[in-house]
Amino acid sequence: MFHNSTESTGSDLKTYREKAQSQEDQIMEWFRTYGRPATPSSACKWIFHNSVPITSVRRALTNLTYDRKLIKTAAQTKGPYGRPEFIWELADKQGRLF
Repeated sequence: MFHNSTESTGSDLKTYREKAQSQEDQIMEWFRTYGRPATPSSACKWIFHNSVPITSVRRALTNLTYDRKLIKTAAQTKGPYGRPEFIWELADKQGRLF
């Protein structure tokens, strides 16, 4: 889901929504394929090879959490800049952690 905070319209809005959906689809495919936990920065590196903004990855993870496809765990690890990052894992059909 693209959050239209810039009030985009027309073909721009369509493009942004498609790109956001594609990013969420790629993240879910990765989680289903590998079943590994990931932080936003690790997902950005492993899935997108750092080719998308980290904010897009965070948005996608948050949307997938709201959709109960992923779970934001209580666990944290140190991110690339020494700050803690939460870890996400794949959820089951009831939105629970596998």
